Amino acid sequence: MNRNPNAPRHAADMVGGMARRILSPNSTGIILEGYSRAIYLCSAEGELVWLSSADVPMHRRGLRVPVPLPKPQSGSTYRVDRSILLLGSAASIDLDEACVWEPRRLVRSSGSFAVPVSGSDQLRMLPSPKGFGALLASTLEYASGTPFPARAPGRDRVLISAYPSICGVARACQRADLGSLLHHSADLVGLGEGLTPSGDDYVGGVLFGLAMLQEAGTPLTWCSSEVLTSFIQASQARTNRISAALLGDHATGHAAETLHRFAVAFLMGLPGQAAYRAADDLIQMGHSTGWDLLTGAWTAMALVPRWAPPTRRQADALATAVTT
Repeated sequence: MNRNPNAPRHAADMVGGMARRILSPNSTGIILEGYSRAIYLCSAEGELVWLSSADVPMHRRGLRVPVPLPKPQSGSTYRVDRSILLLGSAASIDLDEACVWEPRRLVRSSGSFAVPVSGSDQLRMLPSPKGFGALLASTLEYASGTPFPARAPGRDRVLISAYPSICGVARACQRADLGSLLHHSADLVGLGEGLTPSGDDYVGGVLFGLAMLQEAGTPLTWCSSEVLTSFIQASQARTNRISAALLGDHATGHAAETLHRFAVAFLMGLPGQAAYRAADDLIQMGHSTGWDLLTGAWTAMALVPRWAPPTRRQADALATAVTT
């Protein structure tokens, strides 16, 4: 592929760690889909990466371009020529000066600890829930001992269809029952419309929450990594390629910057306002994606049992993850 001298040339200002590896010199692939805020690429090895506008949260697969995105033809090829990403004849993106983004990680400590939930009450004040976020209030009540209502709120057909499975996932989290959790989750994968269906986002949030609990030191011995891997592989047949890749990322503790920030604020037991601000930023993602992710992640992080209070050393280690 030769460079088109007339193609607009832009410079990326930030690139996710995984995207940086995928977009190595001489790598090639195809352009899957192009939207106003994101362009999705698939490498020759089958790995997903995307270009996004400046208002889209960073992700390990993301490449941020702080200008209006070009409009390459779906199905056309891309190539990386040294440090230049060539999007067919539509544009070229200079990767040379892009800063590598990695999420802030929780520091894993030995032993277990009880996760504080000081941010939960603040979540009740979030505005106008969408998607599965309409069930966040009921899940908050369930966490405090109130049974789930007999029926889903409202008349949304997707939500009504998903409601029994969502209740089942919450109960499975509370019982630390991976088999039941994945059984109900399987009914949600692919449910809903859009690039990432609400069911995928909710299940992804749950799996990300489990990953963050383990990263923080909660001993989830009942959470078999082999079983989770099998679930992710089976889920690929139920949803689209892009959503399947994100679901796999969530299961291994990789998500958008806003979800990482919420998890850190919540699991650290930071003042409720910090969790609220992170949640408020998270729910801005997509039409309902942020709400779906928030509801799923909170379900896992708040309902999964924890066993012992943190030691001073563990608390200090976690604090370092937030302040550095």
